[in-house]
Amino acid sequence: MAIKEQKRQKRKQKEWVKARIGCTIQGVFSNLKCTLHYDVNTFNDSDPKHKFEVVDINGIDGVIIRKIGARRAVGNDYVTVKIKDSKIQVSQNEEPVFTVTPKWDQTALECKLLIDDDNNTPLSCPQISQRAIGEMLFQPPVYPVSR
Repeated sequence: MAIKEQKRQKRKQKEWVKARIGCTIQGVFSNLKCTLHYDVNTFNDSDPKHKFEVVDINGIDGVIIRKIGARRAVGNDYVTVKIKDSKIQVSQNEEPVFTVTPKWDQTALECKLLIDDDNNTPLSCPQISQRAIGEMLFQPPVYPVSR
C-alpha cells in the first residue's frame, strides 16, 4: 500500500501544472459538465421510462438538466448549472441552491471544489453532480389522478 501511495504522490508532483490549469472556473465547469452528461446518460440507460437531457444554455457557460421534452415551466423540475461571478451556481427551478468555488491547495497539489453551504467543505465533481441532480433523477414519478 505504501508503494502505491508513493507512486501517487510522485505522479501528483509531476502533474501539478496540469492539475492547476484545470483549477480555473472554466476548467472546473468543463469537468462538471462532463460529469453531469455521464450521470444523466447512465441514468437514461437504466430507466427506459424516464429520460433526462443536458442542454447547453445559449450565450453563457451553463447547462439545464431536465426531463426530455419538458419546457421550463411551473411543475417541470429542472436544474441549471452555470458560471456566475467567478463561481459555479447550481439552481433548481431558478432558485439558487448552492455555489461551487475552485481553490488551489498548494500543500496537497490539488484543486478543492468548495461548496458555500457546507462551511466550504470540498467535494468532488461526482459528489457535486449527485447533490445537483440526484433528487430530481430519483424522485418518484407523479401520475395524473383520474376522476
